[in-house]
Amino acid sequence: MTELIFHNHSLHGTVKVICDLITERIATSRRSIVRRDVDLRYELVACLLGSQVRAESADAALDRLCKAGLLTNKRWQEKDDAFEEEVCTVLADQHASVGQRSSYRFPQMRARQLAQMRKILQFESLSERLPSGRPIKDVRANLVRDMPGIGPKQASMFLRNIGLSYDIAILDVHVLAFLQRLGLLPNDGVELSTLKRYEQTEIIASRYAAECGHPVGFIDWAIWITMRAAKELRV
Repeated sequence: MTELIFHNHSLHGTVKVICDLITERIATSRRSIVRRDVDLRYELVACLLGSQVRAESADAALDRLCKAGLLTNKRWQEKDDAFEEEVCTVLADQHASVGQRSSYRFPQMRARQLAQMRKILQFESLSERLPSGRPIKDVRANLVRDMPGIGPKQASMFLRNIGLSYDIAILDVHVLAFLQRLGLLPNDGVELSTLKRYEQTEIIASRYAAECGHPVGFIDWAIWITMRAAKELRV
């Protein structure tokens, strides 16, 4: 790979500029690692709800769960057989005042996954699953293995959102489309269904990030911003 490939690519240039801004923002904010279980839980649930749905829908669903008190320490520590049913009801909510469905796309599946996740975390908290000093890819692999509904992308997003690492990639559709447009991935798509395959594509993203001089966790963030804007502008 060489910088020459990218010199005349407008999207690449935009990504570089945005990534510089992200780097500056992170450096000046002195962002700390999220450690409280209630905050870790919030971020993990947010990542779960964000899978295969629009960000606006996931945010609205998360807000409803919070307002219903379904993400509190008390609710996650008590024995409650009605938890899954209540989560499903909240996710499937419809507002009569709105002329369209406001329900979450996968209420039953996500309610089941959250109920399973809750049972697991009653025996070992999330903070205990994030020991310092362990290789970040091992931590991610354990989350994928143990947390229902959490795949490599969701686990990577969670670890970045809590400030634990920027050395793993969030390979969403925007990042994949960008890498395809640069000729770094085949146009017929890539297979990310397993952690092994995810990491194979992550290597490509990491090499591109190294060419740009930034961690891959900054580059994929900048790509997401760039490609969202490009889609709106039909670039």
